[in-house]
Amino acid sequence: MDASNSLADYFAEGKRTLVIGAPFILNQLLQMSIVTIDSIMASSDGKLTLAAVAQGIILWDVVALIIIGICMTLTPMIAKTHAKGNTEQLRHLFQQNVWTALIVGIVGMILIWYMPWLMVWVGVQSIIIAPATDYLRVMAIGIPFLALMLPTRFFNEGIENAKIVMLITALSIPINIIGNYIFIHGLFGFPKMGAAGIALSSVISIVIVFFVSWGYLLSSQKTRHYRLMQAFSRPALLTIQRFFSLGLPNAVALLLEVGMFAFVVMLSGRMGVTTAAANQIAFNYASLVFMIPLGISMALTARIGRAMAHNDLAKARVIGLSGMGLGALFMVFSILNIVLFGENIARLYSHDTAVLTLAVGLLTIAAIFQIPDAIQVCGAGALRGLEQTKAPMHYAIIGYWLIGMPVALLLAFTLDKGAYGLWLGLAIGLTITATLEARKFIHLTRPQILPTH
Repeated sequence: MDASNSLADYFAEGKRTLVIGAPFILNQLLQMSIVTIDSIMASSDGKLTLAAVAQGIILWDVVALIIIGICMTLTPMIAKTHAKGNTEQLRHLFQQNVWTALIVGIVGMILIWYMPWLMVWVGVQSIIIAPATDYLRVMAIGIPFLALMLPTRFFNEGIENAKIVMLITALSIPINIIGNYIFIHGLFGFPKMGAAGIALSSVISIVIVFFVSWGYLLSSQKTRHYRLMQAFSRPALLTIQRFFSLGLPNAVALLLEVGMFAFVVMLSGRMGVTTAAANQIAFNYASLVFMIPLGISMALTARIGRAMAHNDLAKARVIGLSGMGLGALFMVFSILNIVLFGENIARLYSHDTAVLTLAVGLLTIAAIFQIPDAIQVCGAGALRGLEQTKAPMHYAIIGYWLIGMPVALLLAFTLDKGAYGLWLGLAIGLTITATLEARKFIHLTRPQILPTH
């Protein structure tokens, strides 16, 4: 801690981040709760449907996070521009982000369609691949709608209007529950659709959120005065290139992390239906809790971006370090929850004895990496606020793929530790990445050192 900053400064900035980040956190929890609902309702149709949805969800996440990583650079750009009061530039950035979203949305739809070959390549059991493929082919329809919704989300977050994003996301939850129930059980003349029905329900909720998000942006008093659709500009290659140059490292960093989890999920499918189902229980819980530090990370990106718009590096440092501590603190409570109620958590998803036993063991390992996971995601958000998007990517390569994944494969297959070995490899990779990112942020925000792009 710097001598010029008291403990009270860190508490004050941590509190401010929590207040600003609350809508981000709630929005992320709401989004992840949809996946949780899908997992719980899939298990009601049997562990095969749960295993298939697990494969489908993680591969969908791979593509969705690439798109989000590219488009999310709008948030710090809008934050800086909004702080300077440049409405014309706000409009230009938003419109060019829409063009960017259209491009990545079309590419993403094609990628999702052909994702099932990855399951074949990894060796996922064929009994799981068939329903997982049905899930992905339906979900491909939703990708362009998701991509074109993102500019409205990131614009609102950039102008500190994240609460509406949370409310719109909340709207999708009852839609998803009702749709799942209808399509899983074959009500109102629909056939029983299993994993494909869960995907169809998700697509319907994505489309509705798309229309509601755009309707709000164009009609609300908080946003319509920006006239974001006025004289809609043609694609400006330099601006779009800037989104990609800043966003691709974000996307790659996210891809490297979720790709490691995706590989673990697919390898669990190679080990059988029971292992794949148990893996999804532990993965879903860990992902749900992870939404809290992820929301904090998003708030850090916006807050540090505004601080740097005024060249206030000292404030950026306090915001970033207090945010990392805040994320880690939340994970302490999650660890206690796993220790005390791990079996109860698993029973929310399944009552199959073999699935439950393995899921509880995997949850215990998940508790090991939750604090490093919080630090790494908050560190990445803080670095993005400094427009240091390449550093998280480089550290993800080192932590996840050069160290974490080889260790996971060694433990799982060479030393015959199975799913437990895969998760221990995850823990090691996350810990190394967190250490490198925190160290980088501390170095860049030392007095008299300015970050380079």
